[in-house]
Amino acid sequence: MPILTSQLFPIGDIKILQYIDSSIVTPSASTAITLAATADLTKTFIIMLGFQGNGSSLGEIAVRAELTDANTATFTRQDNASSSFFQALIVSSDRLVSLQYRSIITSGVISNTATISAVDATAYNVFLIPSNSTGSSSPIALAKAVLTNSTTVTALRNSATGASTTGVFILELRK
Repeated sequence: MPILTSQLFPIGDIKILQYIDSSIVTPSASTAITLAATADLTKTFIIMLGFQGNGSSLGEIAVRAELTDANTATFTRQDNASSSFFQALIVSSDRLVSLQYRSIITSGVISNTATISAVDATAYNVFLIPSNSTGSSSPIALAKAVLTNSTTVTALRNSATGASTTGVFILELRK
């Protein structure tokens, strides 16, 4: 599998459908946001721009995103002890051949996998966009996603302590 170090993704290929600047307020662990327009789930995904909060642990601050359905984006965190603030883009691309979302839980291990529908793992046209991880501290919560083979995505983190959930959008683009 080739290692992608840089790839030109023409900005004209991406349409920004909605900018979200919101929060998850104590005591909630998630918030659902109604999209401004119905999303085509075969072409639409979320790019997290950032998150912040006044909590003492990353689990209170880090936010994971997913499209719950064509009209709703859900943002979730691990711990609800303090408020968390985040920004995200709901985007769409007509170049998508396939779009998949997986939520990978690593509990007591440093890695775990999710099965996906086959993608062309030998080409430079498959991108993984983590929608962030949630857990109680940096080594527990922060994870990266790797395309292991054409049907497997692996979430990796530094510590096997506790549990973390990593959301990943898998995008396969037309060449």
